[in-house]
Formats: sequence, structure tokens, C-alpha cells
Amino acid sequence: MYVYHITSTMNRVETVKLLALRVNKKNRLSVISKNGKKYMTGGILCKITPRIKVVLDTMPGLEHYEFLNDITNQPFDADTVKLYMNNNHAR
Repeated sequence: MYVYHITSTMNRVETVKLLALRVNKKNRLSVISKNGKKYMTGGILCKITPRIKVVLDTMPGLEHYEFLNDITNQPFDADTVKLYMNNNHAR
């Protein structure tokens, strides 16, 4: 399966082949293949769809990482917001 891949040090997304979503249960590294070589990455992976392609094509490459990072992150920091179910208020 081919996906978009980007890290904080890249200028824009690249298309790579996704070989494994996680190397093992202890880390969040994925295995990708590009230019015939295999790499482990902790970067952002995004499914290639026509909608995402249109959105990314409308913005400069330097904004791709920030945009994809914003839409894939959780809305709140786990340290500042406690889950409701973890409190004694849950019924």
C-alpha cells in the first residue's frame, strides 16, 4: 500500500510504500520502502486519497507537516485533561 509520509525535517510529503505499520508492540515506528531501501520511521503516515491530495496541493510544501500534525494529534494534552472515566464521577 502506498501512503504519504512526512517528518518534521522534510519540505513536503513523499509517496512511499508502507511495509509494516509497527515494527513491534513496544514502539510506534513504521517500516516504509522508498527508492528500493527499507527505513524505520516515526513520521506521519497518511492514506492517499483524492481529497487529501487536493488539500496538500493547495498549500506550500513547508506547511504539509504542520497541517498533517494538527489533524492527526489528539485535541487535548493528556497531562492537562483527565479522562472522565478515570475520575470517581463516572457512574
